[in-house]
Amino acid sequence: MAIDWIIDSKKKLIIVSAEGEFTFTEVWAYLEAVAGANALEYRQLLDLSQAFTQLTPGEAMELGVRMRMQHGQSAAGPVAVVMPEQQSDPIARLLGIMATAERPMRLFNELEPARQWIDSLADGPSANEKQCD
Repeated sequence: MAIDWIIDSKKKLIIVSAEGEFTFTEVWAYLEAVAGANALEYRQLLDLSQAFTQLTPGEAMELGVRMRMQHGQSAAGPVAVVMPEQQSDPIARLLGIMATAERPMRLFNELEPARQWIDSLADGPSANEKQCD
């Protein structure tokens, strides 16, 4: 499995690490785990720096429908995404879907600044921000 995650209910934090190619099934399983843990409002740190995917447009759309459905059930927590060096259309599609939720979201090129930012929101975000570092 190319995607690993830890859902920490005490810290209200989800840490995702993806390495190599990840698939539709893995992303779907992640979304199921987050929903099943009632963790939609948790902060998320997504490290995609060593990942890529070959999701089809249809798969990306199906994931998007699932994400939007989840966003409609609960407030979405802030997200820090560490981007891969080689961005792909499928990853861009997923990020576009994630960005539609009303939540703070930032893109990073390195893990440590992303970790610092998401940790700074441990007591709740002060503003809705979407930007790239």
